[in-house]
Amino acid sequence: MKYRLTLLSVMMLLLPVSADPYCHQDECFTDKAELVVPNGQIVHIYYNSLFEIGENWFIVIWLENSTDNDIDLVFDFGGDISKSVEIKSGSSNYTDSLSFSGSTFSSERFDTELNVSFNGNNHIILEIDINKKPAEDMVYLWGGMSVFWFAIGAYVLYISNKLRELSKKVKSNNE
Repeated sequence: MKYRLTLLSVMMLLLPVSADPYCHQDECFTDKAELVVPNGQIVHIYYNSLFEIGENWFIVIWLENSTDNDIDLVFDFGGDISKSVEIKSGSSNYTDSLSFSGSTFSSERFDTELNVSFNGNNHIILEIDINKKPAEDMVYLWGGMSVFWFAIGAYVLYISNKLRELSKKVKSNNE
């Protein structure tokens, strides 16, 4: 029973944990931009400047005070990759988020421009690096190749020991 508990504990420690939730708090983001809209209101945009292919990428929008007009924010990578957020008039301390799927891009691109525009007029440009993580199967490849070369090394040692023994037998028979 104690052996099973120990084995189970070791297995739990070695298993990868993938229940890491997405964080939507502003402290979880590495970058911040501000867009000044009419009436001097500021829209805060929190984002990470690194977009990992295969993982969802989030943007958090926060309007500091209340707004008298509708605000339509468009986040456009160019082409058909864009999303928008509409902040209705009368909204106070408005917070929202949007995400781009991890499959939005398929190859690495650095200094990609994300155009953030307000009602089609004012805009800011955020520079994003799109990164492709190394293949996860590389761990298995390295592990497999290590076992392969270890097996070849063990076989070479085995054969050299057998040849040494055979050489000793031949020498002793010749004498």
